[in-house]
Amino acid sequence: MRSPSFFVPAVAVGFLSLALAADARADWPLEPTATPSVVATSCSKLDPRCQRGPFVVTKTEKIGADFDFDTGWLPKDAAVQVRLLAYLHGRTRVDLGGTVDATWPDPLRLTPKGTAATGLLAIDDGFVVKAQARFTVKVAGKTYSWTGDIPGVPKVDLATVATTAFDPFAFAGSGLPPIKTSGKTKPLELYKLDITDSIIPIPGIGGGFQLEGEAEFAADYQTLRVAFDELVSKGSVPDVTATNPFTKLALASSPGVDTTMNVHGQLGQQTTLHFVPGFFFEILGSKFSVDLVDIPVALPRSEKAWDFDPVAFRFPLPRIEARPSPIELGNIPVGKETSVLVTVFDTGEAALSADADDPTKVAVVTTKHLDVAAGTTESLRATITPTAPGPIETAIVVQSNDPFSPKLTIKIRAQAGDGAAPPAETETAAAGGCGCRFGDRADRSSLALGALAALLLLRRRRG
Repeated sequence: MRSPSFFVPAVAVGFLSLALAADARADWPLEPTATPSVVATSCSKLDPRCQRGPFVVTKTEKIGADFDFDTGWLPKDAAVQVRLLAYLHGRTRVDLGGTVDATWPDPLRLTPKGTAATGLLAIDDGFVVKAQARFTVKVAGKTYSWTGDIPGVPKVDLATVATTAFDPFAFAGSGLPPIKTSGKTKPLELYKLDITDSIIPIPGIGGGFQLEGEAEFAADYQTLRVAFDELVSKGSVPDVTATNPFTKLALASSPGVDTTMNVHGQLGQQTTLHFVPGFFFEILGSKFSVDLVDIPVALPRSEKAWDFDPVAFRFPLPRIEARPSPIELGNIPVGKETSVLVTVFDTGEAALSADADDPTKVAVVTTKHLDVAAGTTESLRATITPTAPGPIETAIVVQSNDPFSPKLTIKIRAQAGDGAAPPAETETAAAGGCGCRFGDRADRSSLALGALAALLLLRRRRG
C-alpha cells in the first residue's frame, strides 16, 4: 500500500557535509571549496579595461540535535555479528558560483555574474534507526552466509535527500519563482488492525484497517542582494539586485582596488506530513473498501536570512606616469627634425595599454601605441620639424586604460630658430636622457681651421 508521508518533528534547518553512517547518505553532493579571497585577472586580451575575479560561496547549516551513530559490526572479526545504526539529520546547503567583473571608466563598475549550473540547493532530512545482523558459518563442511535487518526489531526509515541545481543568483524580484527542492521519505506503516466479528459484531465479517504515513521536506532559496564594502561604505555603494545589475566604486589613483562582497539571501522551509488510511472488509463474499486518500498536514513554514561568508577581491589596475612632463626643448632649428623621447611608466599591477598622438599635428608621434607590462617602462617617440622661426607650444595626448587618468597630456614648448647655425639633431630624453644638442660637423671643422690660422698669425707676430 503506497502513500505519502509521516515524520518525526526533526524538521531541517541546516546541514553540514560530513561522513555519514554506513549506507546512509551516499547521494549527498560533495561540498565545493569556498574562495575567501580572490585576485582578479584580465577578462581578455581584447578588453584592457576589465578585470575578472571568479568566486564560490557555500553555506551549510544543521539542526542542533543532528547526529550520526553507527556501532559497526560487533564483535569484531566474529562469525556472527550485529550492528546498530541511527541518525537524525536536519541539513540544508546552498552553493553559488560566478565572477565579479571590474570595468572602467565609470569610474569603476562592479558586475557580479552567476556561472550557469553552479548553484545548488540541497536538503538532507529525517530519522533512521535500524538493526542488522550477519554471519558466516560452516555446517557439515558447507558455508552459510547472511546479512540483513534483524527480523522482528522495529525499523524506522523516515529520511530523504533532495537537490536542485540552478543558475545563480536567483534574485528576488526577477519575476522568477524561488529555487525549490523537495523530497519524500519512504512510506511507513503506522498502524494495522485485522477486523473480525470480535471487533465489529457482524457474523462472518473480515477485513482490515491500516494507516501509512510519509514526510515531505521542502526548501526554497532566493538571493536578496549582493553588497560591496557594506561595513565601511555605510550605504554609499548601492547593492546589486534583480533591478540593479551592477554597482560603482569611487576611485583614487592606485595600483589596485580592494573590495569585499557579501551575498545575502533568504531560505524558506516547509515540512508536510501525509497520512493515508486504508479500510476494507468482506461480508458473505461481498467486498467493500475505502479509496486511498492522501491527508496532508502542513507544519508551519519558516523563513530565515541566508547570508554567505564574505569574499575579498583585489582588482589590479594599470597606472600611467610619463617623464619628462612638460617637455622643454629650448631653441631648435628651423626646417630640421628634432627628436622627442618620453618614458612611459606603468606603476600599477595590471598591463597598461596606451595610444598617443598630437591633435594639432605639430609633433609627429612615431610610437602610436604602447603596451606596458605592470612595473615596467616603454619609450614614446615623436619628432618636431619647425617651418618658421617662433615659439612652439603643442602637446602629446596619451589615451590609456588607466581608470584614474585615462587621458594624459604632455605639453611641449620650444623656440624655433635662435640666430645660430641650425643643429643637425636635437633629442630630449627622459629617465637619464641628457637632452644634449650637437652642431653640424662642417661648422665644427670651420671653427677648427679658423683657430689654427689665428695661432699661426700670433706665432709670426711673436717671431
